[in-house]
Amino acid sequence: MAKAELYKITINDGKVMLRIPEQLVGAETASMDDIQAELHLRNLDYVPEQLLEIYNRTSGEFDYLADVETNDYTLQIELSEDESRAYVNIIPPSEEGDPLTMELIIAALEGKNIFQGISSKNIKNIIADKIFYEPALVASGKSVVHGKNGYPELLFIPEKSRPALGTGVKLEEVTVLQKVEEGQELVRLMSATMGENGYSITGKLITAKSGKQYRIRPGRNTRY
Repeated sequence: MAKAELYKITINDGKVMLRIPEQLVGAETASMDDIQAELHLRNLDYVPEQLLEIYNRTSGEFDYLADVETNDYTLQIELSEDESRAYVNIIPPSEEGDPLTMELIIAALEGKNIFQGISSKNIKNIIADKIFYEPALVASGKSVVHGKNGYPELLFIPEKSRPALGTGVKLEEVTVLQKVEEGQELVRLMSATMGENGYSITGKLITAKSGKQYRIRPGRNTRY
């Protein structure tokens, strides 16, 4: 069996993770010497007792082995569930090497396919104010604005008694009798709006729903 199938070492968010598959009776097993040799080759420090515990457990899952000692900043990018916002959580190194730059943060965002709505102003503030160890907003999509339904303005009812503008109205349920004159404007229809599309920070189009037009049928002795 290939060595890569017997164990796996990976680095995720500044942590060294080790996976050793469950060992089957009679099957080839991972070699402790091979694991230690790769750790030394990759210059990864670890606690031997922790390595031995993972080796004996063989859970088949990635287990935490050690933290990576680095002079680089760790940038954790978090997306909201609807992909409308992105946040960066910056973990500084114990000893600073290269400075934190806007280019580094933008590269981390692009690595998560975030190209829309990146705020240069927010990123500059994060760097200048050293906002570390907490999620900070760095990108925002455009919120979708759904259209509004059309509605009638009942001009034949005294203004103080009219339903509020935009309220759904069924004319057959309006029981108030009013005296009107020939040619008087009775109802004014307000048109529905189309709405405005939005987009996510990953460039996905969020389609707006158009409002529904209010329909009215002229009755006897009326025209539209």
